[in-house]
Amino acid sequence: MRRLLTRFAPLSIALGVLGACGSSSGPTDDPGDADIGEDAAATDADHLDVGDAALGDAHDASGDAAAADASHDADIDTLDTGPATFDPRTWTPKGKGLWIWYFAYTGFTPAEAAIRAQANGVGYVLIKSGQDASFWTTRYTADVLKEFTSRGMHVFAWPYVTPADVPGSIDAVVKAIDTPGTDGIILDVEVEFEGAHGPAAKALCTGIRAKRPKVWLGYTSFGWPQYHGSFPWSEFDTYCGDAWMPQVYWSDRGVGWSFGYDDALAGIKSVGIKSPVWIIQSNDDIYKGGAPTTADLNSFFDKAGAKTMLWELPSSGAKAKLTQLDALHWKNP
Repeated sequence: MRRLLTRFAPLSIALGVLGACGSSSGPTDDPGDADIGEDAAATDADHLDVGDAALGDAHDASGDAAAADASHDADIDTLDTGPATFDPRTWTPKGKGLWIWYFAYTGFTPAEAAIRAQANGVGYVLIKSGQDASFWTTRYTADVLKEFTSRGMHVFAWPYVTPADVPGSIDAVVKAIDTPGTDGIILDVEVEFEGAHGPAAKALCTGIRAKRPKVWLGYTSFGWPQYHGSFPWSEFDTYCGDAWMPQVYWSDRGVGWSFGYDDALAGIKSVGIKSPVWIIQSNDDIYKGGAPTTADLNSFFDKAGAKTMLWELPSSGAKAKLTQLDALHWKNP
């Protein structure tokens, strides 16, 4: 994810060439670093819980879902993250997920953010743990995570990673894995990996697994993968594919939620991602427009299913977005 002022260029929108906005300023603990990208993807079926009818076509295009999942699981060690009874692959969360950039940005303390999330019915949170080789030692701590886990929420770490320093990034990710309360890792990998970076993607994923073989390891990236053919989808899907969390930020793209959702589903037909998909939407303002409506955000949530998430916990100064946050359909049936 990225917290940047510039989102999608109008020409890019017209051409459908949708890329992550901006570039990383490099590994640092500076809050201005590139964060969770704006463009995203959707797909996969029984893991995504986005509705059997809509996802049936996607599975037909990528092969039999059960066989694909069995093959995929065969490549991944038995998980042992968090409590022995918790396995994200088989877990149905009690509520949707919420992405958090860093707490100073939100204006909330970790305790305040956790209390608010619990009150809304959030089932799990994803908190940024670092940037490349930099692990955020003061922002991603056991005490921070305990504010959420003690209130019944699971926590996943998300570092923003580029190919700049793969060995350093592996070490930083391991520190996040070893932080008490971490249930898994979601690598935020975007525009920097486009091009000839398949070997770096494989080295990153296999390097993490070599040091922590039982980690639940997924990735997040472009929400419409069919427009990003040079991204190493196969490598991330094969070696980091415990989950794929596509960034289907339809408001940033300036399209309706339904079109954005359906276009994201089409991506699996051309890219062939087999990882379980946990889909993300955004409450960012609409491209050249106002805020997305509560009704539209809820429609997306309702259609996309139990493992849907929202980017992001807004700043405490964004009163309208905070009010909207309280009105969203967080709780799963």
